[in-house]
Amino acid sequence: MRVNTLLIFISIGLLIGISSSSMVQAQSQAEENEMIRILMTPPEAEVTGMYVDEHGRFFVNAMHPDPNNYDATIGVINGVDWNNLPDVVPELAASSQASDVWHGIRSGYGEYQVLLQAGDTLSDGRLAGGIYSIANGEEILVSQKPDFNAFIPTNQDGTRGYLYTAWEERPAGISQIETSWNNED
Repeated sequence: MRVNTLLIFISIGLLIGISSSSMVQAQSQAEENEMIRILMTPPEAEVTGMYVDEHGRFFVNAMHPDPNNYDATIGVINGVDWNNLPDVVPELAASSQASDVWHGIRSGYGEYQVLLQAGDTLSDGRLAGGIYSIANGEEILVSQKPDFNAFIPTNQDGTRGYLYTAWEERPAGISQIETSWNNED
């Protein structure tokens, strides 16, 4: 019994020692580095779905923006390999101009492409972000909360595949968007 107590105290001591050294290291790194703005979303939007695939495409969403001015959005930043960034990524200048604020998601590096917005009509006539009843197929609600993204390629070079997005709602839903890129992106 006494050995177990001693081992518990030693374990706690080691954990505290390891934890405090990591915190000190993180603080010193934060003081050395500068934070820059690389992305801007519409007012009231929460950045979600940040996912960089193996080909360097950066998927990012705008969840629940001001519903009177902009719809929840799923998109990707093109033209940049986010797996091979330069030492300094260009900063996105802050702006309070209405045309900039309501433009949607803006990036200081690459070009943001909207793939889908909540309420867009899909090929089957249903709505993007729509949560439908299993029993009768009727629309329950249209979510403004696209959350996690995952891209699953269907070919070797990753130029075709499916983007899956979880919609954070009750009941929840997952959308599947068939996507393809040309070789220049």
